[in-house]
Amino acid sequence: MYAYYISHVLRGKSENFYLNMLKMNSGLGAVMKSSFLLRHKTARRICPSLSRTIIRGYHGKSFYTINPRLRSHQHVYSFAASATGVGVICAYLYISSYNSEATMEKLSIDPIERRFSEQEVGPDAVPMKKMTKKTHPCSIHNAYQADCPELVIFSGNAHMQLAKDVAECLGRTVGKNKIGRFNDGEISVKFLESVRGKDIYVIQPLGPPVNENIMELLLMTSALRSASAKRVTVIIPYFAYLREANVTSKTVGKIKKTNIDTEEVDSVLSVEASNLTASLAGSDLARMIEVSGANKVVTVDMQPPGQGAAGGFFRDAQIELLRSSDVVVETLAEVLNLKELTGDTELVVAASHASCITMAKLFKQKLGTILDKNIGVATIIRTPQPPNSEETKPKVEIVGNVKDKTVLIVGDVVDTGGTLCRAAKVAKWGGAKKVYAFSSHPILSRGAAARLNKSPLEKLVVLDTLPVPASKHDKCPKLEQISIANAIAQKIVESHFQPKV
Repeated sequence: MYAYYISHVLRGKSENFYLNMLKMNSGLGAVMKSSFLLRHKTARRICPSLSRTIIRGYHGKSFYTINPRLRSHQHVYSFAASATGVGVICAYLYISSYNSEATMEKLSIDPIERRFSEQEVGPDAVPMKKMTKKTHPCSIHNAYQADCPELVIFSGNAHMQLAKDVAECLGRTVGKNKIGRFNDGEISVKFLESVRGKDIYVIQPLGPPVNENIMELLLMTSALRSASAKRVTVIIPYFAYLREANVTSKTVGKIKKTNIDTEEVDSVLSVEASNLTASLAGSDLARMIEVSGANKVVTVDMQPPGQGAAGGFFRDAQIELLRSSDVVVETLAEVLNLKELTGDTELVVAASHASCITMAKLFKQKLGTILDKNIGVATIIRTPQPPNSEETKPKVEIVGNVKDKTVLIVGDVVDTGGTLCRAAKVAKWGGAKKVYAFSSHPILSRGAAARLNKSPLEKLVVLDTLPVPASKHDKCPKLEQISIANAIAQKIVESHFQPKV
């Protein structure tokens, strides 16, 4: 019965499995000898490999044959095993035209008295379930399915509402997880459902409190990887530690060659060194996310906006950048009623600072296509004051014609709002009729809402990459948010399943 039970359990395994079992010799005894284990169809599948597997060095002496009920096939399939548990097990295939009794007599083997068949399975035997590979639900319909069990969306504490909106766009709910704090401030991450073999998406912007949200993301990603998730994609709508401009060594070299005062050179070089340090901090954060186990990273308007340089921080993980100019320009035109502009060149898109010039050009092209009008471009330039000057704030001026125009200032981050307010004032001084503003990431710290409400801006439109409390909306009625959830949901669908053409 022991051999019968072993054969019953191992029924349906691949031929490599049987070969490995024979080679391992882990004390199973001599042979698995059930007739239904090696019935005709199974034998034809297994024996070609066994016939080619002749392993020398057999130290045992016990041979067993299968049930004599297979004698009519004129094949005798024999498994040989080491009785002592040492040496190498050999697989032996004996093909003969003799009947099974003559063959067993030739091999000096007594016929097996008990014969097992599928009809003789006892009431205590547990039937072996057939191992079948589950078909991906999306593959069956060749399209994304909202009820696909292999896709799970999780969220940290940074922006739960955005995760719910994304899940709603996909016709799903956010996965169950628990993120808490110990008494000493350490973060505890627990997932309350299985993630083994699933395609996981973690939504976590790295806004204030930045370091807390970073640790949550790293611990969540590491826990998912340890729980055998098939793939972990982290969606970071706002990527931190990239706000300083990238500076290369060539720039510093040019500064050293200029004929200016030594004190001014030292001041400029210190600024350049601090910018370079900030750039390296972003690279270190990217490496930390990779090491924690992220396979792919999706982010929105990663600084410098439109340049794509920050995407090179990732070496192993795939990086996909969502540009606001590709997903929200049409909605922005409706919110600001830009379609009601009558003049052919009445609208001007202005970059809030030099690193946003590419972003401004992309907005200009997209708005020109939507509105079917020629749109101008301008740039807000900030010039640092000389070191000996009493004025500490940089000089702000606009480059481009904005007189009697409607100006749309586009930027990446609005933090305290000081730069955006000064840009709006400069546009007004240049003769602009109306000034609107768009920013991807609304940090809005240190009284920014009240400051922006007093500015010449008609309206400030931001994305929901970061949560904006209702209190800030009350302080700044000019503030309006556009959801990025639908664009993120579309990226998840494209990443999760690619339909076959």
